[in-house]
Amino acid sequence: MQLRRTALWLMLASVLMLALYLLLPALASLLISVRLAGAGFGHSDIHISSFGLHGAVLDTARLEADDGSLRINMQGVVVDWSPAELFDGRVNSIAVARLSLTLLTGTGPDQPPVSMQAPAGLLAMIPARQLHVQQIAIKFPAQQPLQQISGRIDYAHGVLQTPLLLDTGTQQFQLQAEFTADGELHIVLEQAEPGSGSEIVRLSGSIIRQQALLQFHGELQADYVRLSPLVGEQISGRLDAELKLTWPAELPSDHDRLWSALAGHALLTTDLTAEHVGKASRINLAGTLTLAVADGRCDWHIDKGMHASAQLPAMQAPASLLLPTGLSGTVTIKEPRLLLVLPAGQQLRIGKLLYAGLNFPQTTLRLDQPLMVSYASTDSWQIEQAALSMPKQAMQWHGVKLGYQSITVARGENRAWRLRMHGATLSTGDAVVRAMDLNAELHVDQEKLSADYSLAAQSGLLQGSGRVEHNLISGGGSMRWHVPAMVFDSTHPLSEWLRLPQLDLDGGSISIDAGSRWQRSGSAYSLNHHIDAELDAIAGSLGESRFAGLSMHLQLTGSDTLKSSKPVRVALTSFDHGVAIRNIGATVGLELPLQGGRPVVSVDDLSAQLLGGQVTGHAIVMDLNRQRNPFTLSVEHLDIEQILALERQEGLSGNGMLDGTIPMLLTPKGVTVAQGHLSARAPGGVIRYATNATAQALAAGNSKMDMVLGIFRDFHYDEMDVLADYAIDGALKMQVRLAGKNPAYAAGRAVAFNLSLEENVLQLMKSLSVDSGVSKTLDQRVQQRLKK
Repeated sequence: MQLRRTALWLMLASVLMLALYLLLPALASLLISVRLAGAGFGHSDIHISSFGLHGAVLDTARLEADDGSLRINMQGVVVDWSPAELFDGRVNSIAVARLSLTLLTGTGPDQPPVSMQAPAGLLAMIPARQLHVQQIAIKFPAQQPLQQISGRIDYAHGVLQTPLLLDTGTQQFQLQAEFTADGELHIVLEQAEPGSGSEIVRLSGSIIRQQALLQFHGELQADYVRLSPLVGEQISGRLDAELKLTWPAELPSDHDRLWSALAGHALLTTDLTAEHVGKASRINLAGTLTLAVADGRCDWHIDKGMHASAQLPAMQAPASLLLPTGLSGTVTIKEPRLLLVLPAGQQLRIGKLLYAGLNFPQTTLRLDQPLMVSYASTDSWQIEQAALSMPKQAMQWHGVKLGYQSITVARGENRAWRLRMHGATLSTGDAVVRAMDLNAELHVDQEKLSADYSLAAQSGLLQGSGRVEHNLISGGGSMRWHVPAMVFDSTHPLSEWLRLPQLDLDGGSISIDAGSRWQRSGSAYSLNHHIDAELDAIAGSLGESRFAGLSMHLQLTGSDTLKSSKPVRVALTSFDHGVAIRNIGATVGLELPLQGGRPVVSVDDLSAQLLGGQVTGHAIVMDLNRQRNPFTLSVEHLDIEQILALERQEGLSGNGMLDGTIPMLLTPKGVTVAQGHLSARAPGGVIRYATNATAQALAAGNSKMDMVLGIFRDFHYDEMDVLADYAIDGALKMQVRLAGKNPAYAAGRAVAFNLSLEENVLQLMKSLSVDSGVSKTLDQRVQQRLKK
């Protein structure tokens, strides 16, 4: 009986041993799955084909991270051990035929801190004296510059080596990494072409653990040219760095806390050129700076000066920025934003700019307040706070010179930009705009840009304001500006603010309202403008002439050409260039091209008082795009007494009235008259010439001259016809026919004369203006302008 019981127990033990042996792979798979679930891989499928006293074989193992960010597949895993080694928790060797990792975009909850080890501790975690992964493949998410990493892993005798191949899809690179148990780290990245010898990045140093911290001390060298396919940019140049970094052994998975946990120092020397960055075709950056990272912040300091430049569209030369030695700032990162801060009181130097005709010389920017610039993936770079100032400077733009005493630009908490330009001046040729102050406030959001601005002459003569609005999505917008009445007088003339070579105003007032609207269609813009200007009793000087009482209400609208929205009634009390023209009035229409072309002026119902008579004109069109613009003026009641007075000939006088027409021709060279015709109005008049001693002496030896002078002592004419031609140079030629008699000469016999007269009207007008009050008034104005 006792023998039977013993045999039964032996049989039962054998069955249990057999069952345990058969179920051991499944139990091992279950235990491994439980351990993996605790490590964040809740989805796993492990198939162990054999399990024995001296090893095991895993046909396949598939793992997926709980957050969906990583998938791991292993095939052909062979583990070799001895029973004694198993009690120590280590095996002799592990061989993996194929290991593949696929990196995906994670969607799971925040993960616990990641435990980091120094190389000594990391290698100690390998549960084998030898580890060989014959083939490893790591795949990255789409749209990443790096698509796949492949290669192998070898570990033996305390040294881990990983020869890897990095594939961008267009180029391949070889990565050689080596870790040793004593903390030495060596990484070399080079081109994969055999024999190229083109080293891209070299990182070498040592990693040690001190209590709960890991420390790295080493050097980094990088060749930007060969690195560009990996980072997805066309770059060139070199980077050299000395690194001293510290991070905790327990790294937080949260980005903000991870950044706060890092600490260290770095000395960077860079010479970088990047192609096609944003709107810039090329960017250069060269210099040396020191970085200090601690408590979630990076302090940087320029050691030997840093120079940055960018080639932007429409720039004839790159824009440059010099960061001087000693310039410093900070960088803080708080997801999803990076914040760059430059303390106040520092200076940046901007190089000479040549942009779209603008010639801006080298200048200095001073930071009056801390400059704060942020970066976020949603809206790229944004200036959060700024207060910049620039000292006195002058620039050129298409022949226009702009100067200013100072400029300040600031942006505050309401995200509005404020611009103040003090003492701005403009000059082009002989025209000069004197000191003005410009103030503007600019608001920008994702859809709209708007700005309110004011412009004031420091003399107080001009006070203007306006507003600009632009829709960044539709491309439409508007601008309007208003100038209240500018009142001129002798102490506050136009030249106090705007100096023009031929024009000055010293009386009356001008007010202006204007605006523009634009719409975008594709890449083209259509614009419409309007101007409403009112001139009231304007007085001043034009060249050597004086005028007064100019009044009109001008309204212009249009896109490519501004046109009078309705005929403009122009009134001018007087215009004096030695001969006064008074009570001038006309109905005027204007066409002013904005893009090439010359103005077109139409004049109707023209009337003016000249030399005691009336000048009129109708339906006059002066198209300055044409070579010839003919028109005719009619004259009535010209007073011969006033005409003869222009000659200022002693003893010469007369009376009578002239009527006629003056055909005029306007050309690009000036005005001419051909065959102007004037006739004396019936019943004629009288011309008297009382000769002086000189004339009498000349006539004493000339009977014909004596006769003529005798007749003109009291010549009563009943017929006078004048044909006149006027040239551009001022030469006036007249053929005069006179018929009449002197009642006291030759018994009043009727006589007729044909006279040829020549006069330079320009010289005559100049001499008349010198002798008249016009010259005195102009001299006073010139003296006032010279004193300014």
